[in-house]
Amino acid sequence: MPVPWVQLIKLAPTILSMTNDLRRSARRLGKQPQAGPDTRLQELEKDLAQQAEGLHLLARQVEGLTEAATALRRSLLVALTLSGGAVLLALAALFLA
Repeated sequence: MPVPWVQLIKLAPTILSMTNDLRRSARRLGKQPQAGPDTRLQELEKDLAQQAEGLHLLARQVEGLTEAATALRRSLLVALTLSGGAVLLALAALFLA
């Protein structure tokens, strides 16, 4: 399986947007006067949901990259095996000639 570059490129703006939102939210919390506990709890729950979504996107990307690396490893082993066989055949041809 090839590396899912198209999927990675498609998801990159979403990840960047979410990280920018989280950074702005963190800065805003530092500058704002302390809100009530209910408001702060709602903001924390919202931030947690955003972080969970970002983590989910990253996990999907890692899964795709892992599958691609596994397929690449398998292809590499096949290529090495075939090239080793070709070298043995070439050596045998040299000795028989």
